[in-house]
Amino acid sequence: MSEGDTSAWRAAVGGSTEHHETPEWVDSCGSYVRDMWEYLDDPDAPPLTEPQIRARLRALHSAKADLLRLVEKARADHIEGPDNRVARGNEWSFPVGERRTTQSIGELRQPRQGCDVWRLHHRAYFAAPRVWPGSLVWSFAAFKPDQSASDDWAAIQNTHIAEADRSASAYITAYDADITAIHRRMSP
Repeated sequence: MSEGDTSAWRAAVGGSTEHHETPEWVDSCGSYVRDMWEYLDDPDAPPLTEPQIRARLRALHSAKADLLRLVEKARADHIEGPDNRVARGNEWSFPVGERRTTQSIGELRQPRQGCDVWRLHHRAYFAAPRVWPGSLVWSFAAFKPDQSASDDWAAIQNTHIAEADRSASAYITAYDADITAIHRRMSP
């Protein structure tokens, strides 16, 4: 597989042509910086100075922007390389949490390898529903601590995957019900 090759991504998610965003996706993106700030806040540390606050906010906004740029690459079907399970250090994995999810859930990974300066991993979770070929449902944006920083990183990750699954499943069910209702009203 050559640099710039998107065939593995397209094969895994079916070449996404339609994108949906669940309310939980929108909410988790909207509160991302605040949630990271609260996670990093140390009540035992001395208060941050104004320059430190501005620097931290810039860095937190940058982490969010990097994750959302990766989502935009996915929307354009420009995710490169094989699944992270095949070649470590790639920017996506699909599926994740297979035995515990209703939907086929995947994740975009930022950074590709390792973690950021706060020892966090940033994830954009999506569903690629078998019932909607060619569609991705963006369902949850989250961060988790690196295993070097937290013993419960796996539990946090599993909670995020479960939330992404719940979010996508609820969205798909409601959307399908709306379509069915419209068809009923349009039928003679």
